[in-house]
Amino acid sequence: MAWWFSLKPSNDRDWLPDVEQLAWAEIEGDFVTVHNVRHCDYRSEYDYTPRWETRTVRLSAIRAVDIAITYRGSPWMAHPIVSFQFEDAPPLAFSIETRKEKGETYSAMGGICRQFELIYTVEDERDVLRRRTNFRQGGDMYLYRTSQSGAAAKDRFLEYIGTLNELKQSPRWYNVLTTNCTTAIRSKHRAEKRTPWDLRLQVNGKMDEMLHETGRDPE
Repeated sequence: MAWWFSLKPSNDRDWLPDVEQLAWAEIEGDFVTVHNVRHCDYRSEYDYTPRWETRTVRLSAIRAVDIAITYRGSPWMAHPIVSFQFEDAPPLAFSIETRKEKGETYSAMGGICRQFELIYTVEDERDVLRRRTNFRQGGDMYLYRTSQSGAAAKDRFLEYIGTLNELKQSPRWYNVLTTNCTTAIRSKHRAEKRTPWDLRLQVNGKMDEMLHETGRDPE
């Protein structure tokens, strides 16, 4: 246990090319400039040319929030991707993932045992969605337009931006139970704004069903 607690997360490792860069952002009034937006040129799921872009968007131009939920194997486990739509700019999609080093592959046990750092990727929709629909085998994706708009959508976007900058300064471990692609979203909301705890936040293949029942997000 002493050894396990002595393990420290780092931003300085030999990362896989698709997570080599950390996204971060600068806010000046209504304008947010996001650095290291990923927009890879894919030939297959694992054969691609990484590209990193800088994009500037306006907070007042956020018009909608979409959620893509992807399945691969089990109908009980899924991966959510949140995409912000703008009036005058291409969408920006956020995916909460494990930041893997070269030679590493994902495992649930590794996600408990401090094997992977946490990363919030910011991607062009044609990267993060197209990679899963066109190049990844054996999966399904469902795309929902949520009911969030206006001030609520702006608050959600700023929560993601704040976490980007936090992780750039202070890396954190990914944890499949406590800090994963779903619980990390909920934890960033103010306590009074959080979706009530539900087992489907953990077994998240039914997250879309849960959100529809509670009226919190998907229309």
